[in-house]
Formats: sequence, structure tokens, C-alpha cells
Amino acid sequence: MARRTSAALIVAAACTAWSPQTTSAQPTATAAIQRPVAKIIASVDGDPITQRDVETFASAMGRPVSPDPNDESFKAALKAVITQKMLESEVNQYSDRVEDSHVDSYIEELRKDKNLTDMQLRAQVQSSGMSYDEFKRQARKELERMMMLDQEVRQKVAVPPEDIEAYYQSHPDEFAIKQERYRIAQVLVALPPNAKSEEVAAAKAKTEAIRERASSGSDFAELARRFSDDASRSNGGDLGWFKPEDILEEILAAAKPLKPAEVSAVVQTKHGFHVLKLQAHEMPGVRLLEDVKVEIRNKLIDSAAQQRYQTWVEQELIKHHYVETLY
Repeated sequence: MARRTSAALIVAAACTAWSPQTTSAQPTATAAIQRPVAKIIASVDGDPITQRDVETFASAMGRPVSPDPNDESFKAALKAVITQKMLESEVNQYSDRVEDSHVDSYIEELRKDKNLTDMQLRAQVQSSGMSYDEFKRQARKELERMMMLDQEVRQKVAVPPEDIEAYYQSHPDEFAIKQERYRIAQVLVALPPNAKSEEVAAAKAKTEAIRERASSGSDFAELARRFSDDASRSNGGDLGWFKPEDILEEILAAAKPLKPAEVSAVVQTKHGFHVLKLQAHEMPGVRLLEDVKVEIRNKLIDSAAQQRYQTWVEQELIKHHYVETLY
């Protein structure tokens, strides 16, 4: 599947590239009354595009255009509408390639990004006036678009090793680490204040069992979602990045000897019992090229994909569709 961020960048470019940098042309009330409501000005594969379609699209983008079809701002908006219709037609060819499991995984990623529980996500969807089934249909359509853009655009961008090394050499500050940092995930089995000895023993035994599962290869994020009493459970236990001085003394002592991906022994603090997983540990210095190759490659692909997208639309995609302008 395509990387979501990359696809979003390309889709965003599709929506914004049409608009001129400056335009003061605005439709007047008199012009709106005088012009035909549904004047057909173009078509894509026989599907008509009206003047109102173009103006509605432009307004939705926050950039109203002149009602004159010969105005440059209108022409640019019409081109964007034509592109949108061609893309919608192309996306339909990918409808049988997205499975239910892909949709579920995509929604789960969205939920994690927003740091929401499943119940909170569903409530947010409902408050927007959309049913959850409609939300899933939109997620499926977005995945189809991402798959299309990945196949037609991203996969056709080549980044040679020398370009990656050249970027690394020319952007030293981008890979400099100035402060030691730890990225830690945890499962917390909380204890109430003044917990009784039997409560402490039960909590410790539960945490030891969780640690045993984590050390045996069970997915740490899933264990956090199921068993952690901390708010970070909705994010798979990920606590984010911390400077050493910002970490509880007991937690820092347990994290220091760990290598990335290793799990700590059970740690007791005033909050309860913790199992830690070291996600990453950065020391001051310059990150090695070997460690950032994938990061650089994706960045260069993202940049080149923007240009590749325009070429694909204007030179390849349009060959597969019958486009006619009528003004």
C-alpha cells in the first residue's frame, strides 16, 4: 500500500495547483442572475461539466473565480475539475484491489494518529453528521486513490544511491542530534494510593506476566492497548521522546541499559508497576547515512512524485479519456 502521507501530498497538489497566485475576480450578484444556471462548458467521457460545477468547486477550495469562462482563473479551475473527473474514473479501476482488512488497518492508523480510542473515533465521526458505514466507504475510496497514485506515480520514480548520498552531504544540520533523547513505550498496571499488600502483590504478578509475553515476542503495542492503565494505551503505549532529565529516576535507570526494541524488567514507581520498551535512543552527534537512507529516499520520492504527478495527468492520463471543452 502507498504511504499515506505521500499520497496526501499528491492529492493536495491536485486540489491546489490549479489556482493562480493572485486573482481579484469575483462573481457579482447581477452576473449570477443573468448567466444560465446549468450551462454545459465541458465534458469528460461524455459526462458533462457545467459552469456551476466549476464555480462550486472553486468556492469549495476557498478561491472563487470569475463567472467568465474565458477568464484565466476560470480556465484553471475548469482544468482542475476535468482532472478530478479523470482521476475519479481511474480510481474505479482499483475498487476490487482494496480488501476489508486494508480498510480496517487504515482506520486503525487514523485512530492512532489522532490518539483516540475506537469509541472516541466513532463519536467524532457521528458528530460530523456521517454514519460509520459512510466513513468506512470514504476510507475505502481514499485507499483506492492512494493505491492508484502509488502505482501510477510513486513506483515510477527512481532515486539512485548517489542522489541519496548527495542529499545527506548537503544537509548536515538535518541529521545532527544535539540532545540525548529516549523514546519509550510502556504498559502500566496502576496502583491506588495506600494500596494494600495483596493489591501490590496482584499488580506485580500481573505486570510480570505481561512482561513475559512482551519478552516472548508478543506485540508490545497490543499488550499496552489491552492491559495498560495509562492514557498512552490508545497509542500502543508510546510515550514519545524525552530528555534524560525529564524522565522519572526509576524509569531512566531501567531504560539506560536497554537497546532499541528491548523490554525492561518490571519497574515500580509511585504510579504502579511498569514494563518499558525502548523505541529509540539518540545520542548527540550526526546520524549515520546508513540509518537515514530510507528517510532520505522517501523525501526525494515525495518531491519527485509531485512533478511526476503533473506529467502523468497532462501527458498520460488524458490520453485515456475523451475531454471536450464547449466554450
